[in-house]
Amino acid sequence: MTADEVTEMVKWLIAVVVAAAVVAMLVYFRQQRRRTQPQPEAAGDPFTIPKPQRIETAIATLEQILDETDDPVIREAVQNRLKQLRAEQQRSQQR
Repeated sequence: MTADEVTEMVKWLIAVVVAAAVVAMLVYFRQQRRRTQPQPEAAGDPFTIPKPQRIETAIATLEQILDETDDPVIREAVQNRLKQLRAEQQRSQQR
């Protein structure tokens, strides 16, 4: 082997080592970022909200939809669901 071939081989080896180091650093930083981000299950499970509050929110949402829609089919469906939710709300208040 000549000196030029050895020099080229060393340059190639250094390039491979640097590339591997960069990949390792990217993997490390990505893992660190994942550890610092909030976990999705901790972000807000809807079942941790008390049921009476969920019912109140659903009623308020449906009342808003009822105010905004003109379609008679949608209005009837929303009104039926509102009746069900209000009955459920009364049952839970009686307990």
